[in-house]
Amino acid sequence: MPAPPRKRRPYAARMPVAERKQQILDAALQVVVERGHGKVTMDTVAEEAGVTKPVVYSVFDSRAHLLAALLKRERDAAVAQVVDALDAAHVDIARTPPDQLLADVSRVYLNGVAAAPYRWRCILFAVDGAPEELRAAIDEARELLRGLLGSLLTSLVARQPEPPAVDIDILSHSLVAFAEMAGRLLLDHPDRYDVDRLVRSATTLVRLVEP
Repeated sequence: MPAPPRKRRPYAARMPVAERKQQILDAALQVVVERGHGKVTMDTVAEEAGVTKPVVYSVFDSRAHLLAALLKRERDAAVAQVVDALDAAHVDIARTPPDQLLADVSRVYLNGVAAAPYRWRCILFAVDGAPEELRAAIDEARELLRGLLGSLLTSLVARQPEPPAVDIDILSHSLVAFAEMAGRLLLDHPDRYDVDRLVRSATTLVRLVEP
């Protein structure tokens, strides 16, 4: 009796390297959202993408490299998303009163989180114990945001007739922490923590720099 035919391994059709990279990153993002960062392995990503593990390794040499590349892609897209939304909303940073400015910026950010939940889950729910490359990418994203907020706060304080004594460094750290918390609450409990409620809470923080 002839032996049953061996099941052939899935064959990944050839595609340009850049296109393959995006395919692998899309699959990794799907795994992150559905199962968490801790479940991202070369095997699970290959399975999600419908390719073999060697195909994944042909693009990324390690899980850490893959996760760091994913976070960088989503971070860059998130920054562009918020900047474009601010432009579209015609937010005048130089002339808008501080409390209204923070409300406008917070609303743009939170609407962006709601509009692209997969992207922001990847950024906001990165786990402790992540590979060094991923932690470095997360820290870089936080420092980028903190630097932008620090510049904004410095400008707001300088606009006051009698600028108050404010520790911009600590306040910018606080605002980054608040932004991360607000984004997580919106993603996990959108009915309880809606955009309007979170924006109202955010505006109370700016009063720390008002005379």
